[in-house]
Amino acid sequence: WPLLFLFLGAAAIRDAARPRLFLYVVLVSTTAGAAPAIVHLIEQLREYGSLRRWFIPSTNIWLYTLSVCTGASISLVLLMRQKRVLGRLALGLAVLANLAAALISRRRMLVLITSALLAGIGTAMGSKRNPARALLILAVSLFALLAIASIADPRLRELTHPAKVFQAEPSRPLMWEFAIDEFKQHPVLGTGLGDIRASLHAHADIVEAEFAERNQGLPPSERLHVNLHHKHCHSNFLHSLAAAGILGLIGVLVWLVVLPIALARGWKRNREAVLLGLAAWTLLFFGGITDA
Repeated sequence: WPLLFLFLGAAAIRDAARPRLFLYVVLVSTTAGAAPAIVHLIEQLREYGSLRRWFIPSTNIWLYTLSVCTGASISLVLLMRQKRVLGRLALGLAVLANLAAALISRRRMLVLITSALLAGIGTAMGSKRNPARALLILAVSLFALLAIASIADPRLRELTHPAKVFQAEPSRPLMWEFAIDEFKQHPVLGTGLGDIRASLHAHADIVEAEFAERNQGLPPSERLHVNLHHKHCHSNFLHSLAAAGILGLIGVLVWLVVLPIALARGWKRNREAVLLGLAAWTLLFFGGITDA
């Protein structure tokens, strides 16, 4: 439903008399939601001098990520159109607050990719005269943001080395391997949603037992712990391939391709509605690569 919220929101403001009012309501909500993350960051800096723990919201991590990413992109678009100095200052602070909350959440790399794409779209929409120059400035700014974030948090640098990540947390690669094996057995129609869940749990019992036996002879620092007991394979694409086969995956890909094209057609008529729809699509697509 968090994704449907943005699509329904886009439909709601399409014919609204004051569409920007809806955007401001969403922005105030997401910025308020970013406040606990900012407090968490300040406490971490005061106690340790660096960010040592991710901010884990009380709500679903995907809902939180979607919220603050949307807040960052909306505030950027509104900032581009704001002419008053105080308005620009307030919206600039909203951009920083939502991005900061995104960066210290558990979905930071997904957030950075999504924020970069949406900010580019927003900048192009907000800059009517020279969108190419605006996008160039934006690209340089985002590169600087990535560099600062990498320096500020050493763990962020580890994400540039997938081998280290997989070595530390092999659960997802093992689930992806399982999904590919299931696809090979039923390549056209897949195994079915219920069947793949049952198969994954049975497979998880075997794999987790093997890792537990292997860890017995290893020191604590070298032990690897896996958790494969999930309802999905932590990849929308691989899970669709295993559960629905090649035909099911084609259906998912067709939907993912047609949707942004349909949204883009409404660019000139209502940019705010297009922005909300693209926000949901971007998180769905990039988040679906490594999660579900």
